Amino acid sequence: STTATENDNSSKSLMDLISSGQSQRCTFETSGEDGTTKGTAYVSGTNARTDITTTVDGKESGISMIRKADDNYIWGSDLEEGIKMTLSLDELSKNSQASQYTGSVDPNQKVNFSCMPWTVDDSLFTPPANIKFTDLSAMMEKIKGTTGTMPNTSVCDSIEEADAKASCIKALSGN
Repeated sequence: STTATENDNSSKSLMDLISSGQSQRCTFETSGEDGTTKGTAYVSGTNARTDITTTVDGKESGISMIRKADDNYIWGSDLEEGIKMTLSLDELSKNSQASQYTGSVDPNQKVNFSCMPWTVDDSLFTPPANIKFTDLSAMMEKIKGTTGTMPNTSVCDSIEEADAKASCIKALSGN
């Protein structure tokens, strides 16, 4: 039989899981008027990975996020290329725009996770080699370094994928 420490079913956020310091594999599933969302989160120390699948009107799409140290990688079936952002754990937890960088992954959203301990597989925290990642943090710092101010949204013009470009523009404009 499992004990409460081995199988924990409670409402938590990804930030709660990361902050726990425990190595755990957690699953969740939610349903609403907009469809269903299900996913799995793997956490080990400050490293985390989430793989999420949403189904809306019969159309399934997936998004994945890896957090390794302060680097956050986001990619998915609806993105032509991935996004990389460098945010400390504190910046990620306090940044109201964090979910804009991560697509539909809001690190502070509470869901009913079902968690169990797992034997850590570090390969899950390695971004896929076949995905090209645009480093938004490096682009913003480069513009800031040359102008002395935060960039305007023209830095987003080089992003070809429409949703990623829109997220970039929204994030930089502060809206």
